[in-house]
Amino acid sequence: MESMRLANGLDVYHLDAGQTEFAFREIFLDRCYLQHGIQLHGGDVVWDVGANIGLASLFFSMEQPNVTVFAFEPAPATFEVLRANFERSDIRGRAHPYGLFSSETAKPFRYYPRSSAMSGIAADAEHDARVTRTYLRNSGLTEEDARFVVESRFESAMLECQFTTLSAVVRETAVDVISLLKVDVENAEMQVLAGINDADWRRIQQIVMEVHRDESLRAVGNALVARGFQVTVEQDSLLHGTEMTMLFARRDMRS
Repeated sequence: MESMRLANGLDVYHLDAGQTEFAFREIFLDRCYLQHGIQLHGGDVVWDVGANIGLASLFFSMEQPNVTVFAFEPAPATFEVLRANFERSDIRGRAHPYGLFSSETAKPFRYYPRSSAMSGIAADAEHDARVTRTYLRNSGLTEEDARFVVESRFESAMLECQFTTLSAVVRETAVDVISLLKVDVENAEMQVLAGINDADWRRIQQIVMEVHRDESLRAVGNALVARGFQVTVEQDSLLHGTEMTMLFARRDMRS
């Protein structure tokens, strides 16, 4: 398992150095998960759904004292790195070797060895490559250079991975409050929400979610407003020309 030192001096295990540096900038420097009123407080409980190698989990655990993180990652190779980072950095909480879905099931899962963060049950190699090329062009690369960078990054393998529901894990862990639910599951956002029982919605105080399609954004936004959340949507300027957006949702008062 390879290790690298991030710009803040933190040593982490990783799968791809370039991908890890990119995620570090988004999570630690740009603070992409703590915007539009989303906050963490000491002792909060965070669920990191689609945790990948655990950089977001690391960030949350370092942001405030005694934050507990429950992380979920279904791809076996990625989960092993996630677990190692939990142990190495002594993150308070637990890494789970499965994903969250609308039911307890095994599902085909498209795994990109060189772009693990974009792997998922609804991942589409052609779509994902197109989004990445657009991001790179918006960053200043030529079309030719963007195609060169993306080449072979979306070669994939199909795995069968395990999934359960958020409410099933709530029953197992007896968690009373989810202070922040972070979801990054590559176009399977609605399936995660479908696995939340009516009684468990009251436990969730804040949500940050990457949404991949316009129709998903409308469905997710409507569902959260109906559940009493205030919703804000923002698209990174480098993603202009794609449907990818970030959604931030919070209740009027933390309880």
